[in-house]
Amino acid sequence: VTSAAQTQSETPTGKIQFVVNGKPYGSPMTLKADGTLLSPQSSRLGVGTHVIRAEYSGDAIFGPSNSSFTHEVTAAP
Repeated sequence: VTSAAQTQSETPTGKIQFVVNGKPYGSPMTLKADGTLLSPQSSRLGVGTHVIRAEYSGDAIFGPSNSSFTHEVTAAP
């Protein structure tokens, strides 16, 4: 099985704001020159289920967007 992805030649710029359980998590972070970003540490999240959303601000080429996922934190044994 093979797969291919086609991308635009432009690299997104702008900022990402992480939101945890409906509240901003840290400050908006600027994307690196290659369009990547290291997410903030999640060690401050308490035990339980957390909804995490990344909100992209958009730029002159790419529109704003967001994506969410659920993250489960369990207590250490």
